Amino acid sequence: MRERKARALSVGREDGRFRTWGVGLLLMLASALFLASCGGAGDEPASGSGEETVPAGEEAESAGQARAASVADILDNPSEFYGNTATVSGLVTEVVGPNAVVIGGGELVNEGLLVVGAQQLDQIVEGVPEGEAFEIQQQDLVQATGNVREFNLNEVEQEVGYELDQGVFGEFEGRPAVVADSFVLTPQAGGTTMMQQGTNVGITEIVDQPAEFYGQNLTVSGAVAEVIDPNTFVIVNEQTAEQEGLYEAEAGALGEQGVLVSTSNGPNLTEQQTVQVTGTLEQFDAATFEQEMGVQYDVNNEFVSAFADGPAIMATQVQPMMQGGGTTSQ
Repeated sequence: MRERKARALSVGREDGRFRTWGVGLLLMLASALFLASCGGAGDEPASGSGEETVPAGEEAESAGQARAASVADILDNPSEFYGNTATVSGLVTEVVGPNAVVIGGGELVNEGLLVVGAQQLDQIVEGVPEGEAFEIQQQDLVQATGNVREFNLNEVEQEVGYELDQGVFGEFEGRPAVVADSFVLTPQAGGTTMMQQGTNVGITEIVDQPAEFYGQNLTVSGAVAEVIDPNTFVIVNEQTAEQEGLYEAEAGALGEQGVLVSTSNGPNLTEQQTVQVTGTLEQFDAATFEQEMGVQYDVNNEFVSAFADGPAIMATQVQPMMQGGGTTSQ
């Protein structure tokens, strides 16, 4: 009897220990399931959740990238550029003072674009030959990179840290301006301009209404989309090229969105490089261009064929540029 009680007691204890162990196991499993359903605070988003992580600094870098533009682009659609960084180039039409100039102008761009140094220009200027004094003259070629904004004299004066004469700068109030962190100067050589004066026009304007500009001497900025041969290439609006993938586009698309450039002594260019071209815009005819420019085209080239009767520039000057300030050595 005692044996049976002892065995029963022993079995009861073991059974109690089993039940206690089982309850603990269930509690542990429940806790694990709860944590899995909630997700840890430091866990990465689950695949397919729709959440994306942006690497630190990537957004700021994208926002601060300089965008190539012509004087005409900015003056025609200033609000599109306000608050953004742009690289713009043109000939000096007015020297406003030791730290500011107006570039562009001409019969189609009457006002020109004000460029003010973010610091005094003699502290940031590039391109002045060693040993020569810094001096800006009309017809000098300038490439400036900086913030595009609606000019407010008091705000800009406070930002740049030097005085702006109200009597001189008052007329620019409310007009587009570039506050330049980078200022690259290509001075006149021996009193002769290194780049002839041309009316600043955007590529989009030419593509939309080419007949309006035929026969005119123009200065156009754009990105190289296709190098056909050392003396022939296609330029496009840089923003359009990025949005519509024109750098990889077929000949037909470039024929609709670009401008053909022909020069008798072309610099060594690469695709996506920004250039400023000055020359006469004409309706492209291979035979006429060959005679005028002293070059020869492969009429079977699909890119040459794409511009038949399209807009093309007989270039007298081609100035390669670099994004963010600086000129290439050509």
